[in-house]
Amino acid sequence: MGRLEDDFREAAPILSSIREHGENNWNLWGMFGLAVEVPAAFQIEKQQLMTGFLQLAFRDRARTLLVQRWGLANVALKGTHLREWYDYQERNRLSRYRYRFDEEEIHGHPGLRLIGHERLLPGMVKGAGQLSALTKPALYLEGVVWECPESNKICAITAQRGRHDDTLAEVVRRFCCHDEERQ
Repeated sequence: MGRLEDDFREAAPILSSIREHGENNWNLWGMFGLAVEVPAAFQIEKQQLMTGFLQLAFRDRARTLLVQRWGLANVALKGTHLREWYDYQERNRLSRYRYRFDEEEIHGHPGLRLIGHERLLPGMVKGAGQLSALTKPALYLEGVVWECPESNKICAITAQRGRHDDTLAEVVRRFCCHDEERQ
């Protein structure tokens, strides 16, 4: 905004850099330093912004992606292991799954890979509902959680997916947990 006689040359490069859609069928979503690229088929379903916690939830039919970030990792994890801390934080959401954690390096940090599937009864009910809606059932849970000391954050990305779906791996690969990775 300005008067007709104002110089707007500096605005042209900024305005030309704005993109309404992502590139190569991937969209960038973010808020307050949390940025994640997800396939264009996924639509944002919910976002949550609280002191020390950010969450973006996406859905593509039965498949879901959940991206979470907690602040002050050094305080949150004091006296506990990441596995116990995350298990407690997500106990309500994870209670409908049979799952396990495997240790894995994520973006150069020690972390955990979460692997699981729906429990029998909830899985049968959910699968029947998805099949009746002509949607391929997403009965598997996969995710990663790690502490990033550079940003003092805990990051988690989880996916509810079908049997042979590698979307999570690509979302995690594109994710940056601290500024040095973005350069």
